[in-house]
Amino acid sequence: AFPDSPFVHWLRGHIFSSMGSRSDAEQEYLTAISLEPSEVVWTALANLYQREGRIPETIHAWQQASKLSSKPDVAQISLAQFYLHIQQPKLTLQVLDEALRSAPADAVAATGDGCLRFNVAEGRAAAWRTLGDLKQATSFQEQAVQLAPDSADAWSALAKLYQRQGRYDDEYRAEERAAKLGGHPVP
Repeated sequence: AFPDSPFVHWLRGHIFSSMGSRSDAEQEYLTAISLEPSEVVWTALANLYQREGRIPETIHAWQQASKLSSKPDVAQISLAQFYLHIQQPKLTLQVLDEALRSAPADAVAATGDGCLRFNVAEGRAAAWRTLGDLKQATSFQEQAVQLAPDSADAWSALAKLYQRQGRYDDEYRAEERAAKLGGHPVP
């Protein structure tokens, strides 16, 4: 009914994707992009490619989403998480640095679970852990818990890093904090 509407093609792509018809979804997303590129459609395409394990296409789609976004740091965090998923810690660190450089001041100033600096700190901790540098990983995970002191998951991740370094007293305190925040008794 509306062949020139990017929204209709995005919506059809979303429906096809929900139905498991990935090839049709991809074609609809690509048509929408050809009519009017947008962050929303590139993000949908990135998620589709990621589910299919299409690494170069996923990276390209996240990069395009970032270029078109009013908040490029959000797309860059997703790209960084994808790089972690495919075991590319150095690229993860590069993209996290870019996310901080491109973020608006209010995003950089925010604190709490899920804020930009928290996501960057956790991403850096994971990347350094993958690279085998537990000291750097621990330092960034400690930043994460400072930014979101009520995050049980962040404290639990810190406890594991302490354990790997043989810092058992610190591990116990971090586990205790995670358990208290998560509503679970300390073992």
